[in-house]
Amino acid sequence: MSGQNSPSLSTLSIELIYRILDHLRTYQIIASAYNVCARWNSIIDTYQPYQTLNNLDLQFYEISSQAALNLVDALKNNRTLTTLGLGLVTLGAQGAKYLADSLKINSTLNKLRLNHNDFGAEGTKYLFNALKINQTLKTIRLSENHVNADAAQCLADVLLSNQTLNTLELYYCYLNATVFKYLATALKVNRTLTSLDLGLNEQGNEGVKYLADALKVNQTLMTLDLYANRIDREGAKYLADSLKVNSVLSTLKLYSNSIGAEGMKYLADALKTNRALATLTLGSNKLGDEGVKYLADALKCNQTLNTLVLYQNNLGAEAAKYLSDALMSNQTLTNLELNGNMLGNEGAKHLADALVNNRTLKTLKLNEIRLRAEGMKYLAVSLMSNQGLTRLEVGRNHLSPEAAKYLSDALKINQTLDTLHLDFSSIGVEGAKDLSNALKVNQTLHTLILHNSHLGVEEMKYFADALKTNQTLRSLDLNDNKAGVEGAKYLAEALIKNKNLTSLELKMNDIGVEGARYFANALKINQTLHILNLYGNHLNAGIKYLADALRVNQTLNTLTLYSNYPSDETVRYLANVLSDRKFCSVKCELLPHV
Repeated sequence: MSGQNSPSLSTLSIELIYRILDHLRTYQIIASAYNVCARWNSIIDTYQPYQTLNNLDLQFYEISSQAALNLVDALKNNRTLTTLGLGLVTLGAQGAKYLADSLKINSTLNKLRLNHNDFGAEGTKYLFNALKINQTLKTIRLSENHVNADAAQCLADVLLSNQTLNTLELYYCYLNATVFKYLATALKVNRTLTSLDLGLNEQGNEGVKYLADALKVNQTLMTLDLYANRIDREGAKYLADSLKVNSVLSTLKLYSNSIGAEGMKYLADALKTNRALATLTLGSNKLGDEGVKYLADALKCNQTLNTLVLYQNNLGAEAAKYLSDALMSNQTLTNLELNGNMLGNEGAKHLADALVNNRTLKTLKLNEIRLRAEGMKYLAVSLMSNQGLTRLEVGRNHLSPEAAKYLSDALKINQTLDTLHLDFSSIGVEGAKDLSNALKVNQTLHTLILHNSHLGVEEMKYFADALKTNQTLRSLDLNDNKAGVEGAKYLAEALIKNKNLTSLELKMNDIGVEGARYFANALKINQTLHILNLYGNHLNAGIKYLADALRVNQTLNTLTLYSNYPSDETVRYLANVLSDRKFCSVKCELLPHV
């Protein structure tokens, strides 16, 4: 026996190596299996899942520091990955050095996410130096890593010479005004960067002044995010002056600053002449009704802006009237967000008046605006004649059964609305009945959101009845309600007849083991549903029923089972089923290996 050859990695059959690879995670193949020997490399190169591996996201994965280092070292030879996410892996400065060395050689990767890695100033400098050599990386996200003036100077040098990078994220990187100055200097010359995220750096007006000066000459940057940078009216004036000259920037994000009414006046004056800006986000800026008046006046002549975000700006009914007057003549605004303001019923009436004639606005977000039945009546009447709006959000207004009835009457007539948000409502049984009747005749609604709306068994029965005849609804969100076993039964029976629903969200509905059995029986027949979310439903052994259904069903591709606490036996049972059905994406808290 001593003379008999022992098996080794170099003599294993290709089929056996494939079977070994089948049981490894993708990052383990790259970091550990590759480069074992030349023969293994050649076999892995023919392994189909590896050949098609171009996106690997390891954020939140509990991988060791050594495994992470092995992975970044493997990038020197990898020729498949184009996107890599290593957020929250904690590579540190040394890991950044290894990664930088790999990037100098790698010629495939074009998108890299490295948020919250504790690189420190030294680590980020290694990465920036690598970008002077790398010619393929187009996107790098470094949020929540420290970038000091020295590292920023290195980055500025990169932006002066690099011809590839177009997206740079430096969100919450402790940037000060000096760093902004270096970046601004580079932006005056750079001709490749199109998106720059500098949010949550709180550096104030001085840094913004440098950027604004750069925007006057920059001809490339299209998206600039300055969220939470302590910008007040002075900083707004700097930006406004640049917008009067700049002809390229199309998206400007300024939410969570302190621009105020006076700062809004400067920006509004710029919008009257600017011909490039398409998206402006001004949420949480203390604009007040006065600030919106300046903005509304600008909207009457602006011909470019299509998305305007004004959430949480202490706006009342008067602000809604200003905006309504602007919408009567404006022909370009397609998306308007007013969430979290105090518009009330009177504000809703003003906006409803505009919707009667406006044919341009497609999305209107009115979540948490203190809307009640009277205000919903105004909006519902306008929806009966409006020919443009496709998305309406009125969630977190705790709408009553009466409000639901007004909306239901509108849905029977409206021919354009395809998405409706009614989350955190209190429509009750009567409201559910009215909406159900509307769904039986409505021919346009594709998405209905009703999570956290206190819907019980009787309400579920009405919606299930509607699903049996409705021919247009594609997505139904009933998360965080009270369906229970009986409600699950009604919905499952509806899925047997329904031929168009592709997504059903039932997270936290306490459907239990029996509810899982009802859905399993439906899935054996239904050939339409692609997504089923049963997160936190006390399914336990009921997961076995669902597993059996997956042996028959060939349509479902995403089944969410987090927080259902199956036994080890149930885990193994589901894993065996999935081994023969690899195209199904199953997410389960206690099944990390499937």
